[in-house]
Amino acid sequence: MIPASTIRTENNVYKFKLKYSTLCDLKEFGVDMLSGEGSEALQKNPALLRFVFWKGLEAGELKKYTQEEAFIIFDEVMEEIGPEEFAEIIPKALAIKVSVDPESR
Repeated sequence: MIPASTIRTENNVYKFKLKYSTLCDLKEFGVDMLSGEGSEALQKNPALLRFVFWKGLEAGELKKYTQEEAFIIFDEVMEEIGPEEFAEIIPKALAIKVSVDPESR
């Protein structure tokens, strides 16, 4: 099992993970993290990062959060680590096994 990524703020530590089912939830919000369009959507609409954080927080913490609770935590995280560092955490938090086709090398 791939462990959750850790997000540390001055006063708290949060677990963040993007499981396959989390990615499916995000697609319902218009963020397809498994395609180039997903990255483009995040760049065009940075507000979507809040939804990525919300669903990744729930998967990492193994706990349901209301949208309001998650967005309050998101504001704390953005204030302390910022969007650039958070964007670097996203690929590390993907919990999907990817196999490489030996024929495609």
